[in-house]
Amino acid sequence: MRKQYFSPGLLLIILLFISGFVRAGEFEQQVKNDLQIYAEQMAWPAYRDEINTWLPGKAKQLPACEQPVQFDLANQSRPPLGRVHYLISCASPKWQIRAQAKIKVWLDVWHARKDIAVDQVITGGDVYLKNIEISRLNRAFFTAGQKVENKRSIRRIRAGKIINGGQLKNIYLVKKGEEVLIRAQQGNFIATMKGAALENGMLGERIKVENTSSKKKIQARVTESGIVETIF
Repeated sequence: MRKQYFSPGLLLIILLFISGFVRAGEFEQQVKNDLQIYAEQMAWPAYRDEINTWLPGKAKQLPACEQPVQFDLANQSRPPLGRVHYLISCASPKWQIRAQAKIKVWLDVWHARKDIAVDQVITGGDVYLKNIEISRLNRAFFTAGQKVENKRSIRRIRAGKIINGGQLKNIYLVKKGEEVLIRAQQGNFIATMKGAALENGMLGERIKVENTSSKKKIQARVTESGIVETIF
């Protein structure tokens, strides 16, 4: 069988191409990791993403890095959404390049089903979820994992529009540090006792409360202003 030999020049070109390809793959993985970290920080539910990366042509001509290549967002204060810039660097041999990534994300976001008036308490019938691409949104919004029901509107919201964070406020029926009435019911048996709220709570929310006499901390559901119900 005839052996094939590669000239040193051809071998160098192949190695440079492989090196550049690996860096491109590493870059895209880093972008995915940064997006995942941000999604966890924002408590996003399941999302779909589309990531496109661009490396400068000279990336394929850079010498192989003797240490792990460093990928850093050029602007750490910006979320990894839309068009973002990265600094890719190597400590030895020392080099640095700028690269770009275009990141799109689709999420279920709360919208107004009908016109919502100022000072209106939001109910389930007032809102609906719609899956949209969010990279160009410049205001905070509510995802499927966040509660909008029982909040109060502080601005008018038109039907079909995204509900953003600056349009709603919480209505706390129980406030941290205040005295509450703890109600326990099992079958026909009902008992009440005094307690203290350890967290703020809206209608239907689970919060921690402390039994005043026993000092025991329990989970309870907010049912009325100043009243909670134990959870069995």
